[in-house]
Amino acid sequence: MVRAESVAKDLLDLGGPDPRGFIEFHRISHVAALTVGYVHDVARDRWGRVGIGGDATIYHVAENMLESYGSPHSFHVFVRYRPSGSTSMAHVH
Repeated sequence: MVRAESVAKDLLDLGGPDPRGFIEFHRISHVAALTVGYVHDVARDRWGRVGIGGDATIYHVAENMLESYGSPHSFHVFVRYRPSGSTSMAHVH
């Protein structure tokens, strides 16, 4: 699994509307993320499938956010269960 995201938002200010007759400059910050992950089924039977997996994400943050956020990253290790038969919904992206 690979997922990439990029967003430009007003992350450092409150982001609400300006008061009537007052115009404030809103700082736009760019954040990008790349996630790579994998799941491997370790058990499969009539009751369903069990898999173990993990993912890691690295982020690229705008210069105006480096002092607050640095170079963030995250990782996860997980166990996944998927029931089989007519009771489960199809997995669709």
